[in-house]
Amino acid sequence: MSTREDLISSKNARVASIDLEPGEISPWHYHSEVVKHLICLDGSIELQFNEPETSIEMQLARRYTVKPMRAHRLANTGKSKASYLLIQDGKYDSIPFEP
Repeated sequence: MSTREDLISSKNARVASIDLEPGEISPWHYHSEVVKHLICLDGSIELQFNEPETSIEMQLARRYTVKPMRAHRLANTGKSKASYLLIQDGKYDSIPFEP
């Protein structure tokens, strides 16, 4: 199960360090207002999108952006723990999505 350390949490911004266990996949979801920035810190993480179905193997220290209303999830595709930095800009919400 993932672990999360909140570094900053305010009305319009959130920053957290998140670890994913090997094989762990976050649930599908989207945000109505939040722009999400992700930075891979360690391990193998795949950023998956729905409609259209695409995925990106995140590279270490590179930033990836998920715009509002875009369904997505994250998967640890490696054999060891993976971690990423999450930066969310905007009023937070997380809406479950079933593909």
